[in-house]
Amino acid sequence: NNNFKFYNWRNMCYTIPNTVKELFRSILAAGLFDRQYIHGQFLTLQKGMFVLEFGRRTGGNVIKPVRIVVRPAYRVEWDDAMALAWRTFMQFEAKDYTLEGIESFQDFITDTVLYRMFLMGAYQLFGAYDNGIMVGMISLRNETHISLLFVDRKYHKKGIGRMLIDYVSEYVWAEEGHSRITVNAAPYAVGFYHRVGFADTGTEQTREGVRYTPMERNIKA
Repeated sequence: NNNFKFYNWRNMCYTIPNTVKELFRSILAAGLFDRQYIHGQFLTLQKGMFVLEFGRRTGGNVIKPVRIVVRPAYRVEWDDAMALAWRTFMQFEAKDYTLEGIESFQDFITDTVLYRMFLMGAYQLFGAYDNGIMVGMISLRNETHISLLFVDRKYHKKGIGRMLIDYVSEYVWAEEGHSRITVNAAPYAVGFYHRVGFADTGTEQTREGVRYTPMERNIKA
């Protein structure tokens, strides 16, 4: 059987779609279904989460193992997620926006209606964690649209952003029953989204001072 099986949030077994299968091609070839070394990193699958392991060089040339877990965020983690989004936005994206755009983004992440939607399950939030500390986050609205995606600057270029994209792609396909996801990519993130399989569906636009390029990614199995 060449299909990779994974347990979802309801502990039901299903087949991972093609976008995620590509990541686990070597796992299938080796017959390993729990842990595999891929591109210098270990990826482990557990029920309801992805786990990414890599080495971090510390003082004295010592390699410290790092274990990143991606899972649905808890209610009490909302403020941490929005703080991470704001901090990273100001560090990397704010320079591409007018004052109106910066204020629009701040209004969005502090909107109490958005928080209530999260509590009711109408706005999904997932986090990437290093030893229990949130170091990345991604959110979905309208079941298929990536609303926010941010990774702490200390964890850039470690595959965490791609891991979050693959996680929500699998979630949208398996839990929501859709074959594509969309995003309005900020100027800073356009290259990243292209690298993880998104294609432009229009030219750059501006709304309330926020610049973005509409994109989509096919995740049909």
